[in-house]
Amino acid sequence: MDKVTAEKGYAGPVVVCSVSYEPISGHRANIPLVKYLSEGREIQIALAPITGTRLLAPFRLLVVSTLANLMIEANRFETIMAPAPAGSSPTVGHPSEPTRRDGVDKPCIEVRSGITVCR
Repeated sequence: MDKVTAEKGYAGPVVVCSVSYEPISGHRANIPLVKYLSEGREIQIALAPITGTRLLAPFRLLVVSTLANLMIEANRFETIMAPAPAGSSPTVGHPSEPTRRDGVDKPCIEVRSGITVCR
């Protein structure tokens, strides 16, 4: 876990995951970058929550090396609710049983098929 702040938009916690690069197909094995990354370099990705969903999106990517570190980070991270496609039913919440998360009962609603949001 870490905390991040974008210049515009999101500020808060992110989940930091370790990433390994394993070339499987669609690459040239003799390219130096492919060899370098597949040798177990330290690669991390920070994932930020998308408001109103249970989804995470990439916020920062970090590749550490002895020569230099590469960091790609979002400076703007905003989410908006897109309108429902024409002809689909509107997004209506249906109450469900409260669930326990972090030892606290939280009311949940199913906003779409398979997507449940807990407050």
